[in-house]
Amino acid sequence: MLYGYAVKKEWLISYGKRHKLFPSTEGFEEDSDCDLEPNEVDYEYETLCNAVNHILGSAGFFSTDSEVGLLKGKRKTPIFVLAIASNDTNDQLPSPSTGLPTGKRLEDLQTILKTKKNPMWYPCVY
Repeated sequence: MLYGYAVKKEWLISYGKRHKLFPSTEGFEEDSDCDLEPNEVDYEYETLCNAVNHILGSAGFFSTDSEVGLLKGKRKTPIFVLAIASNDTNDQLPSPSTGLPTGKRLEDLQTILKTKKNPMWYPCVY
């Protein structure tokens, strides 16, 4: 299970557009080792990923202490969990036994997400 905030795909894409977090075409030059052509880039997915990185990074969470999961269940629209802790010992995230994130980083994340709610535990796949 992941501990964090559930956000809808549309919200993340909207956030990415508001903050101009579109994918870069850098690396798609003819001499590049990249296997994709610029027209093959999934701009929606890349904007979503850039939004997640921007949100978590702006709150002081980085790749070693945050993760994104997809909420389990049958839904028409994916719901992502911006995870800041996990109860899976294989994750590198903080766990209930080592202490859940609190303080300024959590407050900054709440501000960005415009919520005063505390994080929750979610069953996820990732």
